Amino acid sequence: MRVKLLLWCGIAAAMLLAVAPSASAKWTLGNGPTDLEITTPSGLNDGQVCTTSIEGRAGLSTSDDPSNPATPPPAGPYAPITVSVYAGPPGSLDGSLGSASPIVKYTTVAPTALNPAESYFGDFSETFLLYEYAAANFTIPIPTGAIQEGNEVAVQNGAHSAYVTLSAKACASVPPPPVAAAIDVLPGLRNNPVIPWLKAPVLVVRLFGSTNLDVRGVSGVKLGDAPAAPIPPALAKLFVPKDRNGDGFLDRDFLFAPAATGITCHSTAVSLTGTTGGGSTFSGSDAVKPLC
Repeated sequence: MRVKLLLWCGIAAAMLLAVAPSASAKWTLGNGPTDLEITTPSGLNDGQVCTTSIEGRAGLSTSDDPSNPATPPPAGPYAPITVSVYAGPPGSLDGSLGSASPIVKYTTVAPTALNPAESYFGDFSETFLLYEYAAANFTIPIPTGAIQEGNEVAVQNGAHSAYVTLSAKACASVPPPPVAAAIDVLPGLRNNPVIPWLKAPVLVVRLFGSTNLDVRGVSGVKLGDAPAAPIPPALAKLFVPKDRNGDGFLDRDFLFAPAATGITCHSTAVSLTGTTGGGSTFSGSDAVKPLC
């Protein structure tokens, strides 16, 4: 179940409006062509979230009908969206965030286009339609103890002053999903040719860092079934974490023996997994072309 939060221009900053709660309850907020959906965890009511994680979808919206050839939505690619989470005692965040600081700032992956766009009413009279034309799913892990049961939780999309307040509940302990990671098998090559039976550690895989993944602290890294091979001293300088794609985050290369990965002549992709410095797991996949 999702709570739909629509953000659009023309409503007073930080103003919270409720629109006909239902099986798909909707709130309307102001201050930007973006929207935010919060998924209600199983067993909870609309407007409640778990103390350990917040799941939903951040989107981009327009008041113009995307099906009209004269008013197409902005073309992609679209920039990732930052979702901020605040927490405090009941009533402390309702109406104004004041000088509160976010307990978490989470950056989504780049939103992908929705075809067709999803429409939502943007006013109480249900006459003003908004169209979500791109969106990105997210699961935001909350640091242990940062949100207590009964706390008020505010979730904010981007830099907009509008936000929604929710109530925190203690949920059954469920391991959070892995942090989504971007990887590149054989950096610089398009088809990623791999000889599956090679036992030597010759397969280089790059792990890209992000807001949610510091590559310097990862451990237990595996490509398929294979643990990362030790880096030969002569190559140590080449494998020092470095920003390879110019996005401001350090990236890190690892070596693997193809024969140990589980890649076969029929494989089309392989996954890199491991543990972050904060104890969460991460996972990323890339295509491979076995040479058999």
